[in-house]
This record gives sequence, C-alpha cells and structure tokens, in this order.
Amino acid sequence: NPLQIILTVQNDLGFGTFYVQMAELLIGYWKEVGVDVVLNSQPGPQYDENNKKNLIEATIYTGEGGAGITPLLDPRYYVPLWGGFVFDKAWAAWRTPDATGETVEVEPPQWAKDAYDKYEEVVAQPTLELQIALMREVLQEAKDRFYVIGIARPVPGYYPFHVRLHGIPDVWYDGWNEGVQKIMYPEQWFLLDE
Repeated sequence: NPLQIILTVQNDLGFGTFYVQMAELLIGYWKEVGVDVVLNSQPGPQYDENNKKNLIEATIYTGEGGAGITPLLDPRYYVPLWGGFVFDKAWAAWRTPDATGETVEVEPPQWAKDAYDKYEEVVAQPTLELQIALMREVLQEAKDRFYVIGIARPVPGYYPFHVRLHGIPDVWYDGWNEGVQKIMYPEQWFLLDE
C-alpha cells in the first residue's frame, strides 16, 4: 500500500494562506517520489482543538531554533515531552497534564521518556560547553528519529549596527521564545560620540 499522510495546516494565522501555498508545493514534490499527501486546511481554533485531541498527523509551522544555542533554550522540535508542540502534544500532556482536561494524554514509549531525561541532563550541566556537548547527542537522536523535517533556513536578519553603537554582541542569536533582541542585553548598548 502506498504511504498516505494527511497534512493539516492553519489558514488564518498572520501567515495567511502562506502555509496552504507551501503545502501545495510540498505535496507536488512528495507525489513525485510516491508519497500521497492530502491537504487539510483549517482555521486556527479548529486546528488547536484537533491538536489537543491528538488528531494531527503532520503539519507545517515555523521552525526557529535550528542554529546556535537556540535548541538549548527552545527544544520543542528536538525533545519529546518537552512542550507538547504537535508531534508530542499528547505525550507532553501525559507528563504535565492539561489543567483543563481538554488535551488527550498518551503515555509515551520508553525511548521518548529517555530522550526527555537526556535533555534534563543537558540543562543540569554547570557550563555552557558541557550543555552544548550533551545537546549534540540529543540533536543527533532527534535527527535519527526524524521528528521534524526542516525545509528552509531563515534569511539573515536585520540587527542594530552603527559605528557609534557599542556594547552589541559579536554574534547574534535568534529565536521566538528567547525574544531575539532581548537576549542580547540591549540595556548594555550605548552610543559614543564620533
């Protein structure tokens, strides 16, 4: 039997029909290699309800966090049970039950519990170097298990820069949860007279 996947996307986010258009493009590519994908476009409230009921097989969403230290700060795409994004919503609800009782709870397999424990070990390390070293193992397992398919890297962003502006970092980190510029300590930036 050929593989068939239902790809559920939101159609009313700030992205508008962007996810629908991207899904249609991907569906064509997958069809060329024998994967049958059915598009299920729905408004956000319906999507959220189906996500809580554990009814979404696959989706398209933003994927910040794929570079630098952001996987340490926001591991939702790499660590099962962490935050209950989509691929692990019911598992995360098992670990931390939804106070409303609306989210389906499913006990995860042992490998998923072990992956979460490994991440807990990562963040318990006393130095960034040790955290990064162990996080590489977590990321390798996520890659091997294939939770998320990354299809595009973000374009370079815009960052404050001027010859008079000082106290800015040499390296910038981006990430939705981290708040982009707020983790760069803007309170430390200052202007010098030329």
